[in-house]
Amino acid sequence: MREVFQIKCRFEGAILGTIEKGPNWDIQNPGKDFQNPDTHDLADTRCNSCNVMHGRFKDMEKSFKRSGGPHEQFIAHMKKNEYKNTNLKKAIKNLQEGKEPDAPRNDE
Repeated sequence: MREVFQIKCRFEGAILGTIEKGPNWDIQNPGKDFQNPDTHDLADTRCNSCNVMHGRFKDMEKSFKRSGGPHEQFIAHMKKNEYKNTNLKKAIKNLQEGKEPDAPRNDE
């Protein structure tokens, strides 16, 4: 039986593409679940309209890292903000001031 993984938009669920399980999957990926998106290194998938509305994940990550934040802190910030760019500018300002990204700001 052919096994296919559907790549879907994080927010709208639209199918953006598929990955088909090859005959050597289990040998090349021991212990990894084919149906788990993390197995395919798909950090974030969004349709074009969601990229416009919520920001492009890779662009947000670049901005965050450029301001001195490590990858782990970026992922924690994104999870806290439902993977949207709503508080990214505040987080970057905090990083530039040497604070935690999600620390409250006095200039709100």
